[in-house]
Parts: sequence; C-alpha cells; structure tokens
Amino acid sequence: MKHAFLIMAHNNWFVLEKLIQALDDKSVDIYLHIDKKVHEFDYDRFLLIPQKAHIYIFSKYKVYWGGYSQIKTELFLLKMATKTHHDYYHLLSGQDYLIDNFQNIDGFFSSKPNTEYLDFARTEKEKYIQRIQVFHFFQECPFKGFPSLVRLFLGKLNSLSYKLQQEVKKKRNMSLKVYVGSQWFDVTHECAIFLLSKKTYIKRHFSFTSCADEIFLPTLLMNFPNNLKIENRSLRHIDFSRGNGSNPYTFTIDDYDELMSSKKLFARKFSDKNIDVVERIEKQLLNK
Repeated sequence: MKHAFLIMAHNNWFVLEKLIQALDDKSVDIYLHIDKKVHEFDYDRFLLIPQKAHIYIFSKYKVYWGGYSQIKTELFLLKMATKTHHDYYHLLSGQDYLIDNFQNIDGFFSSKPNTEYLDFARTEKEKYIQRIQVFHFFQECPFKGFPSLVRLFLGKLNSLSYKLQQEVKKKRNMSLKVYVGSQWFDVTHECAIFLLSKKTYIKRHFSFTSCADEIFLPTLLMNFPNNLKIENRSLRHIDFSRGNGSNPYTFTIDDYDELMSSKKLFARKFSDKNIDVVERIEKQLLNK
C-alpha cells in the first residue's frame, strides 16, 4: 500500500529522528510540519534521514495548544499529501513511535482496506459543547511568551469574554450532534478528500474554539452523509491515567514490556530525556 505520514512536531528531535527512520520504506511519503515558532531546526539533516521514503518538510503555521491552528495544520498536511494518491493518511505527533514493525503495520491496513480508524464517542457534556459553541478569542494567544502582567491581563480578558457570551446567550449556531475523541487518525484517500471538501465549513464552525482538534473530525464524519466505513478504534497506545491533566503520560524504559505487549500499532508520547525506551523498541522491531 501507499502511505502518507503527516507529522506535527515542535521539539524532541531525537524521537522525531527515530520515528522517521522507523517509517523509512519505499511505500511511504512523510509530510513533516515544524511549528513556525521553532527557531533552531536542522532542515538539511532531517531531509537526509530517510533513504527509501520521500520526505517533505514545511513550517507554515505557528501552532498553539488547543487552538484552531492545530486544525489548520492538519488540513494543510492533508492538502499537501493528497496531491499524490495514498491508500492511507496517518496523523502522528513528533513524540510518537512505532510499537510494531512497519511491515506488520502495512499488513494490518492491507488486510482491512477502505476503513477509517479514529477514536471517538457521542457527547452531550457541557464542557465539550462549550469548546465549540462559545467563541474562544484568545486561544491562540502565546501566553507563555508574554510577561506575567500581560498574561494575567489576557487571562482576565478571556474570562470576561466568556462570561459576557454566557450573559447575552451568544453562542455559535451548532446544530450537529457532537462527537469527541482523539486528535490522531488513520484515514483513506476518500476520507481525506471529503475532509478537504469541508474546509470552508470547518473554518466557519471551528475557528475561535478550544481543543476542537479532538471534535471536528468525528463530528463531521458522523453528521454528514458519506460512504465511508468508519471503525471506532484507536491504533495508538496512550496513557492519560498517569498523565498530567490533559497531557498523556510520557513513557520510560520501565514501560517497555507494557508497550511491546500492546495490540496497538503506534504509541505516544516519548521524550528525548527517555530516548533509551525508543532505542530499545527500535532494536526489538529490527529483530522482528
């Protein structure tokens, strides 16, 4: 099969390098987006990492956690990747790694072609509805880069904006049933083209939202007519139970056995500080 791996990265370059090496196959095209806020990235070195796969590196957007910039970047990578037909498009972060070898991963998708894989659930919980109904005008503000007084002012302004919208009952018109799940996906060419055809709708309904990257994809697929075969199944080993709030747990060498006994294809997340677990997995996959 022909695979396109869409990777969003902003740090942990050793993990990213190992990920690209693990994906290095003649059936693979890699579309890598480096956060535009990153000032030091060795483009020339990363262009030379894959020996068989083709790699394309972009730095188009400044990406902010929970902001619409996440969705814009995903759609941009899909747009670039669909210029060539691929059987599957896989969205990964730069802190992901394979926990099965690429031949088995290719075999998995070959055995069940024309199936979309994403993880989601129908929700009516207010905390998720408010992510997209209320206008979050400051979600893209780089709070971390501002002095403390400016961050405090922006935080107060954000809270005031939220309260005012609640008072005047100003909400985005959202008639769709809302689904929430993982941001990461494995979808077919048909699904990718469908999503790109909804780009204007996505911008109208999901800009100025909070963490809508976990909502827009399943919500669109489950509300709009399509002939896609959707399987509600995550192919990534992610541990939120040991994580910090909304951030998943970062695996260490102590988690090696857990990772290798998983039935998933990918895992996240990993860190350069614990690169030894990635290196050990790499050796095991090479042996397989």
